[in-house]
Amino acid sequence: MYFKDVNHMYKTNSLFFDWSFGSINIRTGKEKSEGARIYMITKEIARKKLLFCSLQEVRYRNNGHKVISLDTGESYVFLWSGRKKRRDAGVGLIIK
Repeated sequence: MYFKDVNHMYKTNSLFFDWSFGSINIRTGKEKSEGARIYMITKEIARKKLLFCSLQEVRYRNNGHKVISLDTGESYVFLWSGRKKRRDAGVGLIIK
């Protein structure tokens, strides 16, 4: 396998990759707006250099996704699944 590095190309025989996972309960945030809360959580995920982060207590209706672009130029996909009519439960996933 070949991986492109910023400075050079190198070959590795490893079958394993460095993955970083995390999990956050988003109801613990202090932001009032849902959009601001998700953006701040995404900035924290980027700061911790996580590739995947699961979210608990996501209070979005139905199923959906959106792309979150940070001011650093990084993009993350936010996927969620919640109840159809009530905003009291749900889970989500943010992927770089």
